[in-house]
Amino acid sequence: MEVTLADDATAPKKVYRCRYVVAALPLGVLQASLKCHSRQHQIDQSDTLQRSLVRFDPPLSAAKRASIGRLGMGTHGKIFLRFAATRGGGHTDHGSDESGHEHPFWREYGSRVNIATTKADYPMQILNLHPYGRSGTLCVHVYPPLSIGYNGKDDKQVVDDCLDVLRAMFKHLQQHLGEGVDVLPRLLDWKVTHWDTEPEA
Repeated sequence: MEVTLADDATAPKKVYRCRYVVAALPLGVLQASLKCHSRQHQIDQSDTLQRSLVRFDPPLSAAKRASIGRLGMGTHGKIFLRFAATRGGGHTDHGSDESGHEHPFWREYGSRVNIATTKADYPMQILNLHPYGRSGTLCVHVYPPLSIGYNGKDDKQVVDDCLDVLRAMFKHLQQHLGEGVDVLPRLLDWKVTHWDTEPEA
């Protein structure tokens, strides 16, 4: 088996000979290469896009091409939540106020990158941007089917749902804060993305 690689049509080609090939391609590139992309006509008219395609020789079987043509990609939403870094509600680059009163949430979880994955009826994963220098910020990754329209909820309702999930996950922090005190730091601002409707999301 031979694999021929080149940056573009005019570049020198590199040929690799091997028994097997594992081709890890983006789904869109694979479908466009097999002429089964939903926007195939647009791709065929673009010289730039054509240079990204691959060619199988001999061609893949009809069954494999049909199977690849039926594959789809899901919508992946992101919700950004920026909290106060201190127990008193302040916000600094270092996560503590002048007295060093870091909120218990950040004291316990501030260095963890992936805080948790959550329950099945709210499919999401939380990326903690706090250790990356984005003080007090969480990025909530939301997966299908919830990310497609968020079950008809508006952005504020989506944020409230995320906060409820977080409160349930970290309710053990109540012992550090006292009864009736929110286990989460004060929410300063937020942003909900809609990948299924926003071109730049």
